[in-house]
Amino acid sequence: MKITDVQTHLLTGPCTLDPYLSQLRRVRSAAFIEIHTDSGVHGLGETYAGYFCRDY
Repeated sequence: MKITDVQTHLLTGPCTLDPYLSQLRRVRSAAFIEIHTDSGVHGLGETYAGYFCRDY
């Protein structure tokens, strides 16, 4: 089995109304990694801390 494709899905959205989170940051992020193989097996993984990328 070999990996044939890796895709990243980056999501950003507003924080909840939780006063502790909103003071630290205004948006939350999540990164999902999708992996496909030549045998038809595929999987989806999630990062723990989201992603950190400056918006331009």
